[in-house]
Amino acid sequence: MIESSNSKTKWTLKICREEALKYSYRTAFQKNSPAYKAAYRYGWLDEICGHMAKPKPYNYKWTFEECEKEAKKYSLKKEFLSNSNIAFQIASKNNWLEQICCHMTEVKKPHKYWTKERCANEALKYKHRNDFSNLSNSAYGSAQKNNWLDEICNHMTFQGSEMLRYVYSFTFSDGSIYFGLTNDYKRRIIDHKTDISSKVYKHVQITNEEPQFKLITPNLVPTEMAQKIEIKLIKEHIDKGYKVLNIDKGGGIGGSTLKWTKEKCKIEALEYKTRGEYQKSLSYSTAHKKGWLNEICAYMFQPKKPHGFWSK
Repeated sequence: MIESSNSKTKWTLKICREEALKYSYRTAFQKNSPAYKAAYRYGWLDEICGHMAKPKPYNYKWTFEECEKEAKKYSLKKEFLSNSNIAFQIASKNNWLEQICCHMTEVKKPHKYWTKERCANEALKYKHRNDFSNLSNSAYGSAQKNNWLDEICNHMTFQGSEMLRYVYSFTFSDGSIYFGLTNDYKRRIIDHKTDISSKVYKHVQITNEEPQFKLITPNLVPTEMAQKIEIKLIKEHIDKGYKVLNIDKGGGIGGSTLKWTKEKCKIEALEYKTRGEYQKSLSYSTAHKKGWLNEICAYMFQPKKPHGFWSK
């Protein structure tokens, strides 16, 4: 029996099983319930998670039909994104989202919905600012605009910055290896699983094998140091005869921010009634630069100026 550090709950097998029944995926159970940690420590996970859907293998090929089948499990796009990230990303890359999510409802928040209290309650759902920004951007944007972020995110753990990076590698049994830098290694793993331009993704398709992921630096290190480590590792492994999948000598700082696709901007825009409100969103500048605003804001109310408003 284990006692939760943040409550009086004693996590017995029975209580952990009851808690596990609230979730359909282990990832959601792990992210949202302290019972997961207790069950993991006592070796109960396989027993209490038997009803949960099994994760797809690393090299699982998400066809249109498979993505559509997965999407039908959810009533909101944000649920789809949160619980089945890979399927969502692949559907987004292939412009399938509009078709496979047509059964879903879109939640539009009323004007000035995101008060400080609501932003604070929303922030409590996340462990990292990155997750808060990616999965609840309208709340994050309101908190950022009103300078509430530091206060409402003080429970979150540091996940990285532009000044710090992890060095990581993907290794295949055929002697191939890839090195990279990132400030968010969990997101980067997802990127390599879904981005068809990724060298790791391409090699997975050739070998039909799940590579071994490793953090070369267990902790974040200064970016300049991380760049030097990566360059050194690439050179050393080439000299040793490894097939290094990197196309350059290394040292690139890697991705660090959310990629606002057209579909993601469209989803985010649904949170707002007017373009003026939408300008608060982190996705607005991308939509503006890409020329998507007229399309994704077509439903928005356009306030008319009174006669004679536009004076010289």
